[in-house]
Amino acid sequence: MKLQQAYYSEASTVGGWTLIGYTAPNDGATTNFYYGIGEIGLKNSSNVSSATVAWQAANPKALNECAAVASVTAGNVNLSGANWTVSVTPNSTNTDLTFKAEAKTAGCQALTPTFANIGK
Repeated sequence: MKLQQAYYSEASTVGGWTLIGYTAPNDGATTNFYYGIGEIGLKNSSNVSSATVAWQAANPKALNECAAVASVTAGNVNLSGANWTVSVTPNSTNTDLTFKAEAKTAGCQALTPTFANIGK
């Protein structure tokens, strides 16, 4: 969130992962999670006016009560398959960003109980 906010304050636009200097853990694939770039993309810069997914994660295997996402592969986390997402929205004066972190199901929320607090 800090990288995205710093980029936004300089460029007045939301930046992709490469532009803001973010790299997903282990190039986007770990044992339990695959990470995706969301709607913004790696290098794209975007003037967003509504909530736009900027980060997402999915688990390829079931983790306790958090069901596996069968449609996801390393390097290809799609929006419908992500169990965790972070969306970004410019505030009404376009001077700052608001972040919303969400886990898709109660089982996934139980694994990451403070995930929703990211960016607050």
